Amino acid sequence: MWSCWRSCRTRITWARTCGRRLSCRTSVGFSYFVFWTGISTGRRSIGLWSRSRCRRGRRCTRGSFMTTRRTTFAIRVTRRGVCCSGRNPRMRWVTCGFKVLPRSAADARVLRARYTDKDQRVWVAGWQARVRAMLEDYKTRHRLASFYAKRGRIDGAVEQWREVVKLKPALTDVRINLARLLAHQRQFDEALRHYQIALDEAPDDAALHRQTGLTHWSLGNLDAAAARFRAALAIDDTLDAVRLNLASVLTIQEAHDEALAHLMTVIEHEPTSAAAHNGAAWILAAHVDEAKRDPARAVVLALTACELSASRNASVLATLVAACEAAGDAATAERVLNEALAAARARGDERLAERITEMLGPLKSAE
Repeated sequence: MWSCWRSCRTRITWARTCGRRLSCRTSVGFSYFVFWTGISTGRRSIGLWSRSRCRRGRRCTRGSFMTTRRTTFAIRVTRRGVCCSGRNPRMRWVTCGFKVLPRSAADARVLRARYTDKDQRVWVAGWQARVRAMLEDYKTRHRLASFYAKRGRIDGAVEQWREVVKLKPALTDVRINLARLLAHQRQFDEALRHYQIALDEAPDDAALHRQTGLTHWSLGNLDAAAARFRAALAIDDTLDAVRLNLASVLTIQEAHDEALAHLMTVIEHEPTSAAAHNGAAWILAAHVDEAKRDPARAVVLALTACELSASRNASVLATLVAACEAAGDAATAERVLNEALAAARARGDERLAERITEMLGPLKSAE
């Protein structure tokens, strides 16, 4: 559940009564708030733990607060913060904070819009002004880039992280973040340069090897991609996602024996992997060496892949069609495709329905 911290500068009054409960009023009509503050005036520290429950929709509610030391003060909670007041004229200005915990998802959405979004707009405006005034403030640039990246503003994040990398070339994490966004923008050459520099700094990072391999793959450098995937597996051989990537590259290179071995390893580790079943079925149906083809086993693997993917993946269905054609069992492919077509139309997936219709055409003409 979403929550937020609020803070304000408050005025506190010391009282002589110990442990006295004072009533308070809240002018925020949400369901549930928890307020906490640990404040110090220089002479004495105060810890306050309080809860206030109220019904949603009421403008004002009552609660009770109690201090833990020889001080008691009344508190009024408003949208702008916590106001402390009392009878004793000796006042101290302090900064205290409270945490707002909404009781329901509806309250969370309202509070997020009221507090978080407003705060973030103020923060971002401050960060932007700071980087314009202080060009070498890499920390603020990194903070601003992270904000942009989380909200899908890729161009702004890339611009800021480029400046951070220029100012601090040794920040490997920032360089990796920049490379990922550049790869997302399909600027693979620049992304690859950053990945290679990061690999020099962190040669034992398996995830970094994988990202570099994926970038090589996007550039069409299959040998380099396979080398990076093998390096990642040498560091951690339990990475099934990397095995799938390596098997895919090897399948393109027609190194079917090694690819099939990796796929069967993934199936052994993760029996619910539709991608592994699909890849193994394709190799067994269309192995480069005809003597090593096994159409019947390919049909079994392809049917399992269809079941695991709920027949919603067009490439998995295409693999089933290829395996059934190699095994001479067009009826099974037609039955599965008709079921997938009916399901796709029922949920309104016209794109998949069109692909399935194209696959059914040759099967019906063959009959």
